[in-house]
Amino acid sequence: MTGCREIDLAIYFIGKSMNISRRIIKVLLKMHNKKILRVSYEIKRVICKCYEIMVPSINCRSRIVKETDGIYMWRECFSCGAKDKMRVSAKKRFSNGRKRREKKTLKEGEERAEVPETEGKI
Repeated sequence: MTGCREIDLAIYFIGKSMNISRRIIKVLLKMHNKKILRVSYEIKRVICKCYEIMVPSINCRSRIVKETDGIYMWRECFSCGAKDKMRVSAKKRFSNGRKRREKKTLKEGEERAEVPETEGKI
């Protein structure tokens, strides 16, 4: 059980009638768009743009792909052909997109070199 009654109904009707399942998902998303009902992120991830619940090997194809910035899951819907890419796990990202410089720490026994102050302009 997912906790959302409409999603549970849509999952129940997948095996019986896809049209009923799609209609339930459409109503759910209309209620979400009108701010009557809040749909969680996990539920939004499994709904395709054609209002089908994406179930791997039943109505979508899924692949796990390892890229430089993390692991992604590619999905392709069989009915509408829509493709989407979801992040499964990722490496740590920094806000500015660059690697943060590590602070150099002094080893035991080392001292910082003092820079003499200059008088006047250079």
